[in-house]
Amino acid sequence: MTRRRRAVAERYGPFAILLLAVAFLLWVRLLPDDRVITDTAVFFSGNDAWYHSRTTQYVVRYFPELTPFDPWSNFPYGTGHHSGFGGLFDQIVALAVLVVGLGDPSDHLVNVVLALAPPVFGALTAVPTYYVGSRLTDRWGGAVAAGLLALVGGGFFYRTIVGASDHQSAEPLFGTAAVAGFAVALLAAYREKPLVADVRNGDWDLVRRPVVAGIFGGIAVAAYMALWPPGVMLLFTIGVFVVVQFSRDHLAGRATDYLTYAAVVTTAVAGVLALLYSRSNSLSATAYSLLQPLVAFGVAAGSLVLYGLSRYLDREGYDRRTFPQAVAALAVGSLAFLWLVFPRGIDLFAALVTRVYSFGLLTSVSAGTVGEIQPATVGTAVAAFGGLLVLAAAGFALLLYSVVRENRPVGLLVVLWSLSMFAAYFTMSRFGYYFAVTVALLAAYAIWWTFTELVPLDREGDALGDVDVYQVLGVLAVVLLIVPGNVVAVSGRQPVWEQAERLGGTDRAWYEGLNWLQENSPEPPMGYYEWYDRPADGDFDYPQGAYGVMSWWDYGHWITVMGHRIPYANPFQEGPVPASAYLQAANETRANLILEALPSLSENPSRVADMSVEELRDVVADQPARLDGENGRYVVIDDQMASDKFPPITRWAGPDLPAYFQEARYRFGGQNVTLRETTDRYAETTLASLYYRDADRLAHYRLVHEVDRYAIVGGYVSGQSVNPLTRLRLGSGWDNVASLAARLQRADRTRQVVPLGPRRTRFVYNAAVESRVKIFEHVEGATITGRAPNVENGTAAYATLRLRTHTGRNFTYVQRATVAPNGSFELTVPYATSDVVAPDDGGTNSSVRALGQYSVFVGNRTDPEATGTVAVPEPAIYDGETVDVQVEPVGEANESQGSSGSLSSPSSIALPKQRSSRAAPGRTTAGRETLRGARPGRTDWSE
Repeated sequence: MTRRRRAVAERYGPFAILLLAVAFLLWVRLLPDDRVITDTAVFFSGNDAWYHSRTTQYVVRYFPELTPFDPWSNFPYGTGHHSGFGGLFDQIVALAVLVVGLGDPSDHLVNVVLALAPPVFGALTAVPTYYVGSRLTDRWGGAVAAGLLALVGGGFFYRTIVGASDHQSAEPLFGTAAVAGFAVALLAAYREKPLVADVRNGDWDLVRRPVVAGIFGGIAVAAYMALWPPGVMLLFTIGVFVVVQFSRDHLAGRATDYLTYAAVVTTAVAGVLALLYSRSNSLSATAYSLLQPLVAFGVAAGSLVLYGLSRYLDREGYDRRTFPQAVAALAVGSLAFLWLVFPRGIDLFAALVTRVYSFGLLTSVSAGTVGEIQPATVGTAVAAFGGLLVLAAAGFALLLYSVVRENRPVGLLVVLWSLSMFAAYFTMSRFGYYFAVTVALLAAYAIWWTFTELVPLDREGDALGDVDVYQVLGVLAVVLLIVPGNVVAVSGRQPVWEQAERLGGTDRAWYEGLNWLQENSPEPPMGYYEWYDRPADGDFDYPQGAYGVMSWWDYGHWITVMGHRIPYANPFQEGPVPASAYLQAANETRANLILEALPSLSENPSRVADMSVEELRDVVADQPARLDGENGRYVVIDDQMASDKFPPITRWAGPDLPAYFQEARYRFGGQNVTLRETTDRYAETTLASLYYRDADRLAHYRLVHEVDRYAIVGGYVSGQSVNPLTRLRLGSGWDNVASLAARLQRADRTRQVVPLGPRRTRFVYNAAVESRVKIFEHVEGATITGRAPNVENGTAAYATLRLRTHTGRNFTYVQRATVAPNGSFELTVPYATSDVVAPDDGGTNSSVRALGQYSVFVGNRTDPEATGTVAVPEPAIYDGETVDVQVEPVGEANESQGSSGSLSSPSSIALPKQRSSRAAPGRTTAGRETLRGARPGRTDWSE
């Protein structure tokens, strides 16, 4: 290579690699765009991205502001809890939307731009990574860091894929930019060597560059906190760095002025900007509050104190080793003073330790149910980074050694930041996208060291010098640690471009179900994009006609954005305890009282979990009239809530998980085996009563819609692994799964384990085929009243109704009561035999239809004493009306049938019979009854 070409390569080569890395990062993250963006809709990934769609739409409408309160979530109170929502992320996207849409963008365009934002943020992360890497090594080392980042999978990749439109997709970019910004300030200060005396002397030319660099760093740090308020944790890392670097400078006899310029200007500017951006007078790490500017000002003030301490000890001639001791004493004294004067500050510090530095040991049981809050494991780290972890570990050791040997402020900053992100990742797996950047930087440092120290290139001749075996082995080791899993698929690990083929899009079952809910239920009388001010007490007064939708908190944002309805619980972790208590309620009375009492418990909604039925009744009885309209209307349950998510549901309220499982005997491969199954207690929960039994025996709930997509829910056996409650996704179309549903029901009756697939390596037991998403309506219920003369007191009275969903699945609803001494009986039922109340009139356009009238009979299965039929109009179930039924003795009914055909013969009536006490998903408890042995609320397959 000629000298000129070599010069061109040296000058432009690193930038060319950086541009290629950025292009590759963008390309690979856009691969699944066809599953995310269509001509009419955008299918975001996860939960939070959907709420960002709402907040971004708000910012577009009120640019650059966001409404400080949203009553479309956390019913019946509303929410103002937006950690990272409505911040800089949404404002940047909204600005881009307004530019692209020429000031008048459509809602679809807003969502399209929002879906494309994560790949852009992810690709741009390579730029500050390159800068930091180049300051640790040289420009080639920075280019290697950017190239390695392009190959990294795990959280950094998943969070920046197209459609993953959460503020987390921008956190790596802004977090790394904040570190890079502070590095700029440090390098300028230590290069220019300004003194504090220069300011007193008016020598502004000497301090201009360090100050400008500090302002740049402050803007970068403030932007990071404006994107994500908990980014204030970076200031803790900067504060630790300031203490350590001050000690190093003082011990080495260097002027501490340089560090003072960099630290004070950066954090002071960050504090001012954070103060201007704050929206709350509280001290909260998860809100745009006064905490962020106060911490920034605290680091600036602390830097000045350390500078003053250093100058004082120098002036008084103290031994230089006195400085670290004085700093330690000052730190202990400051904490003690804080504890005495402002204990809340200690609580905030403890929260930081819990969330970033506890390695999951201090994480609460309930918080541990959230996937991204669970600590990463070695296995997940290896799966995400592979051999790069080894290179990163080597790079960390080499960099630490270099920092110890010589004064390298940026190197020390990266060491401390890497330690913080290591602790954060193994405390909460969500921080993997930060850890990815530090892995790329440290691995690049190891590679740079290998080719500059271990295998030095002859720069002049552009050839290798004398090469030893260990040098060859070192190069091979680097290659073998990078290529497998990152470039070539191996041992289950795939390169990111292959992973991308499986990513993107949303849960279509929920999307279809909530779109149905939006179109077929009454619209709340509230503007979806109105401006809402925060109520003084934080409790929104909902207008008459507004209502809540109960589901698990994971799905709250979907209900708000896909369904345009108001969830009780949301992913802000507002409302999980009431939702848990409701879903686990052992009877309908308690479940209803929980919904009715919540409007009066705004100060502490979690109280409902510990209140008795009598206490709940008292709360409802004392409830102000203005709160009477804040009622729950719909319940949405999916296959995950009934299976894999049920254990997390139980951790917020209710009995411990073991109460829901027991051991039982099953026939498996011709042998009797012991397997764990669900208990009666599980079958009695509101969740199971609704989901598995389609509200059978309940008086105030009815199934109004189920999605035509299915799953097997129940016990599962694969190899030596046994899971008593999980789900296996099936396809769509009831006709395609009906035979499997019947097969599982027959096996359920005989306690058989059922093989799946041609290889018969997977098995299910105690299982059923269910729609993946079911929607139930909470209604007043109509009361069927009748009189059966000459019938013994306490005789059972039944009302049965055959129904069919829009998918073609048939099921039977049964209600039971007992006859009073005078022969009268009352049966409260939730299903109507006609659908006449439209959504505009306050009703639900149910997709479940009755196949006739209610059959009412009195007596036992083999010999009913009286029968009758009755229609229940839909207004009756909404208004709680009474419907009279005429029942006639069986003999008279038979004669009547012969002339009019209006009644079924006794032999054709599907009467209940006793079931065994073993419990399964949807199975009733001992002493309860069902139709001909079928699961309550299911098709009677024997007919």
